[in-house]
Amino acid sequence: MSKLNRGFRRQWNATILASDIDNGSTDNISIASMSLDISSFSCEDLGPNTVTLTVTDGGGNSSSCTSIVTVVDTMDPTVVTQNITVQLDATGNATIVTDRYRQWLFG
Repeated sequence: MSKLNRGFRRQWNATILASDIDNGSTDNISIASMSLDISSFSCEDLGPNTVTLTVTDGGGNSSSCTSIVTVVDTMDPTVVTQNITVQLDATGNATIVTDRYRQWLFG
């Protein structure tokens, strides 16, 4: 079992190839194909994910091994602010409810 860390940058998803997981698979004749059971990851896959690499040779024989792909969120959040005007009450205080403004901005 090997490990691979994959992070998000300007995208909301990440894709890996069999070559990202393969650590030197061999065959006595030739390797015909390498495939992964999972190759695409999103924010819903944060943390460790078990991925299976299957290698098939020219004779149709195959072997599989698992690796851990750890998906990390490397993107900073985007902060959006707005100016507001508040009315003070008789005691000189005002209350701002942030959820109301979050719902207005993001629906």
